[in-house]
Amino acid sequence: MYVLDKKVHSLLLLMPLLISCAAKDVTGDAFAAKIVGKCFQATKDLVIYDVKGSDKDKVSSYSSSYLIVGDPSENQRFTKTGQPVGFVKNREMLLITKVIDFPYGSAGNCWVVKARHKNTKGKLLEIPSCWVWDQPIWIEPLSPIEQKNTDEELLIKAEQLKEVPRDNCSATASK
Repeated sequence: MYVLDKKVHSLLLLMPLLISCAAKDVTGDAFAAKIVGKCFQATKDLVIYDVKGSDKDKVSSYSSSYLIVGDPSENQRFTKTGQPVGFVKNREMLLITKVIDFPYGSAGNCWVVKARHKNTKGKLLEIPSCWVWDQPIWIEPLSPIEQKNTDEELLIKAEQLKEVPRDNCSATASK
């Protein structure tokens, strides 16, 4: 019985560390309000890439790929490794739907920002938002840790996207 109690005690001591390693949906947090539910128009043609690897939105279950939108002129990692599968044409819309605080172990945490686009059959797109993988990122502040230290609101800071009024948004997903 003593051994079991010792194992339970050890597990209880590790629990806070394990919980802090989980991705957290922060879509409803006040600091995300400047982008969540907002519509952004592409200012140039962008490419939708299908990237092999687990979707950071599905942390607890593996997926074989995810979609990310990017600017081929930026020389992003995924522009070399991903498969182009579509476009967000100049003046088309993206609707930001989800923000995730995603852990990357000793590297720290990064943002995962998801958006809806009319031509992705309901599948959400990621925008370049994780400083660990995507350089440059289209989000400020750089990371969840920086946001906590500065108390800044999340903003889209990319010349490729400009905010437009929600009533003009045509980013609804086609089925």
